[in-house]
Amino acid sequence: MVEDDPQVRRILLRLLQRTFRVLEATSAEEAMPIVQREDVAVAISDHILPEEDGLSFLTRLCTVAPKVQRILLTGHASEEVMMRGINEARLFRFFQKPFDLEPLVEAVDLACVEHDILKTMDVVTAEHERLKAEVGKWDGRSKRVGSATARILGHASRLLSGLVVMVTAAVGICVLIALVGLVVVYVSKMMLGIDLFKNMHLEDFLSRMAPGKG
Repeated sequence: MVEDDPQVRRILLRLLQRTFRVLEATSAEEAMPIVQREDVAVAISDHILPEEDGLSFLTRLCTVAPKVQRILLTGHASEEVMMRGINEARLFRFFQKPFDLEPLVEAVDLACVEHDILKTMDVVTAEHERLKAEVGKWDGRSKRVGSATARILGHASRLLSGLVVMVTAAVGICVLIALVGLVVVYVSKMMLGIDLFKNMHLEDFLSRMAPGKG
């Protein structure tokens, strides 16, 4: 609450302290450090103040502490003041003196709610950004895992293909050796009269292997 009139300040203080924690200042110069230091929800300022006027002070708060809700009290409600209050200071409420005190209390209460909503939105936005960044990290990790898995499967496929070729070649070589051996045994016995395996009846073995014979 920024008010240089001691009597008005006492009245407002007695009224607002029933519900709110109130910090006092008599000028904009005195009020600004309080706003920067404390967790202020609402700034109530008289328009006519020493040095800097209340409207200019509340306008500066739009940049310094944008979540602080701004209420202006004035006895000089000219069109210029009202337009500046709307366009520059973006006032939450505007009270022209003299005014009833209860509407002021209600306005401060609503302004506190608005301040809490803005702070909550900041928290939600920050959490949303954190979760989005986390999802981005997991997306990157999943892509890296997928790429690594594909490389491993590719290596495994090439290895398996190599093993199949090797086994096929080995089986082919074994079959070829066996056939060559049979031919050698057959030729040795039939043409040279040499029985390499005396107890082996090669003709019977070949006749059993021939198609259509059991």
